Amino acid sequence: MIDEQEDFPTESSVPSPPQFPFEIPTARPMADMPELMARPRDAMMLTPISKGAAWADLGLIVLILIVSEVIFSWAAVKSSGIDVTQDLELAKFERKILIPAIAMRTLFVLYFVPWLTRRRHLPLAANGMTWRKFPLNGLLGVGATFVSYMMIYACFFVCMLMWPTVLEQMQENAGRIMTLIPKQHPLIFALISLMIGLYEEVLFRGFLMTRLRRVSGSWVVAVLVTTAIFTALHAPDQTPMALVFVAILGLIFSLVTIWRRSLVPAVVGHMLFDLSQFLMLYTQAGDSWQ
Repeated sequence: MIDEQEDFPTESSVPSPPQFPFEIPTARPMADMPELMARPRDAMMLTPISKGAAWADLGLIVLILIVSEVIFSWAAVKSSGIDVTQDLELAKFERKILIPAIAMRTLFVLYFVPWLTRRRHLPLAANGMTWRKFPLNGLLGVGATFVSYMMIYACFFVCMLMWPTVLEQMQENAGRIMTLIPKQHPLIFALISLMIGLYEEVLFRGFLMTRLRRVSGSWVVAVLVTTAIFTALHAPDQTPMALVFVAILGLIFSLVTIWRRSLVPAVVGHMLFDLSQFLMLYTQAGDSWQ
């Protein structure tokens, strides 16, 4: 029997690929792709939405806040049982509706901001509302409180050398706080401080500052404008010297929010600062605070 052998090509018979005198360049080395894909997107830049959408958000929040202020005032009056037909002093009126109004504003902001964010198809992290690295950010919030006090005390001593009436202004400011806010148990003060911290940080640093950065293209502009608005809205209840301290707080909370891309440090710092102020008044004012 004759063995039939198949005609397999040998190595020498296989044509070699064409040789190029140069190396074909690639757009990006494939070794860098995993690193590129692992890099997280900065959600607070709001790049998925247009500047027009950011302007619309700013206009909508202003309109909603004006309308809600009227609704909240009416609801707070109803919940406190005040008879508006009586001749009540403005300070007494505000004192009675303050805590219900703070609670309703906080619940409204915690609902409205996430709702509008989802309508824009953005993650909640776009407003800094994230639990990422929560323990570390919480500790940084404590540090932000410490830094705030150091800067405020330094500013206070410098201003005292230039304007001796600064101390009188701060005493007057403490009197305004005690007139506006009734004396509460320390745990109630802790709850009030938490609500104020959540409301103001989500509204100013989380929502307003990020939209201002989107329309202006600059974090510097966003921080300065947000701090100016934050300070101006405290003007009716604060003395001029106290407003300087409010501006310092606004700058610190804005910077730590941008640094950490999270509202947690600002909320913790804001809450601790307000609570410490309440507790100092609570221990120093004694029975004079009713």
